[in-house]
Amino acid sequence: MEKAVTISATIAMAILILLGCKQQVITINGLDYQQQDTILTQLTKTNKSFSLFGILSDIHGNINNTAYFVQYFVDKGVDGFLLSGDIVDHFRNDVPDEKELTDVLTVVSEPGLPVFIIPGNHETKDVYNNVLGKLKRKNIIDMTKIRRADLEQVVIISLPGYNVPGFVADGGFLFGDEEWQMLRNLADVRKKKILLSHQLPKSTRRNGIDIAFGGKHAGDGILKRIMEEEKIDIAVGSHIHESGGQAETRNDIFVPQNTYSETLYLNPGSVTSWRFINQTKYKGLAAVLSVNETHAAYKVVAIV
Repeated sequence: MEKAVTISATIAMAILILLGCKQQVITINGLDYQQQDTILTQLTKTNKSFSLFGILSDIHGNINNTAYFVQYFVDKGVDGFLLSGDIVDHFRNDVPDEKELTDVLTVVSEPGLPVFIIPGNHETKDVYNNVLGKLKRKNIIDMTKIRRADLEQVVIISLPGYNVPGFVADGGFLFGDEEWQMLRNLADVRKKKILLSHQLPKSTRRNGIDIAFGGKHAGDGILKRIMEEEKIDIAVGSHIHESGGQAETRNDIFVPQNTYSETLYLNPGSVTSWRFINQTKYKGLAAVLSVNETHAAYKVVAIV
């Protein structure tokens, strides 16, 4: 077992108090983290050479598939979960959003591992904030408030919500151009960076990660440019279910599973049942993301 070495939380707190910064130290799964305003920093050092994450996107209230994937991830020894939006199904069923969000987060947070979560285009602000406030589980890390998590091997930067009017629920998380500068500010750090977003960077590949039904690229060109300029090498997003279960490089070159790449833009697909662009239907998709200091790789997990 790897020995964990912890930076003195007392010293860290004293320094921040002197600087007048709002901060607190929390413990998740035996590891200490320091929250300072919108930044979360891992204090405990594990000396691991890589990080392993379970990726869940576009769950849309499918609790059975969620439970299956969570158990799979736990068995594989993941360090935490990344939820890239659309946890609820606001537009297509009659189940209350509050129940769907509560049920899903209860299952995902149960193992006690860190859960990094953002809303997509289906979540409303009232429901999202109310549910997270009621659950009060310290391992659920709300990435609308914590905008950057500085972990031991990698940094997770959030881009909550969606930026295409008409696709966002009334009272939802519609973000504007001000988020682009925020993203640049958050990216000013020298570790390997993961962008956790619902929006995808725009692809030019014929069968790219952002091809929607009808054959058009639905990703965002501004997002792609900022990621390149700010050296954000890894993207985790979805929204376009039909092109899920694949990844590509910054230069739009397909990356096979279990292949380490310096840049990796991943569309894990949807946890809930959907169909691919070629009309093949799947029962549910998720992914495992492995990241070290220089490269990343992924593995798709499918319910067949």
